[in-house]
Amino acid sequence: MLKTVILHGKRAVPDEPSPRVGREHAELWTGYMGVHDDWTRRFDPHPVEHTKHYPDGIKGRRPDVWEYYKGLPPVTMKPDRFSQRYAPSTWDGRPVYLLEQHPEVPASLAYPLDLFTRRAQLRMTCTVDMQMALAVEEEFKHIILHNIGLITDEWETTALNPEWQMRHKGILYWIGVCEAAGVTVDVEGDSIFAPSGKVYGHETCGRDFGVAQRRYFTGGKRGKTR
Repeated sequence: MLKTVILHGKRAVPDEPSPRVGREHAELWTGYMGVHDDWTRRFDPHPVEHTKHYPDGIKGRRPDVWEYYKGLPPVTMKPDRFSQRYAPSTWDGRPVYLLEQHPEVPASLAYPLDLFTRRAQLRMTCTVDMQMALAVEEEFKHIILHNIGLITDEWETTALNPEWQMRHKGILYWIGVCEAAGVTVDVEGDSIFAPSGKVYGHETCGRDFGVAQRRYFTGGKRGKTR
């Protein structure tokens, strides 16, 4: 069975079951909005305290999440043969990756950014990128992007919001890195990151409009949405 990790974005519907159900052999990695209790690792690479680029920090912006982190059991581990790396098989507990280990969060680990070159680091534009990079480093062979980049009418989605498009622009790059490394990447959910299923020029010329494109061209003036 392939070493598999599911990267979970959000629930498509409120009562959607965990994507790990039926494939408990897989790890389930979430961001700070982890909504399923069977997650195995969480990633929150944001400043804990106030900074200019992240006002109020995690503590001020998401105090409920910070209290949740503080209540998680400690993670114990043994370092493996690689510096800065740890063998998941030796873990006892579920880690939360922060920018640095924090004394208030016994389960916290520092995201191992220095495993990657500066060039690769600059391609990490969102949490999903950091998750995919770590999955390749830890030799996962199957990555499932579940409900990431969903195509909906909600403004807070990659499909419609230019800010989110900028935040998530690294995802396609890291899909390419994963596949070049021999990792199978599957996309679940109605996602903009799913393969088109058609070869450009041979089978399509880009006229198969989705929600965002239709809104762009039918919103009145060209280039405006409503």
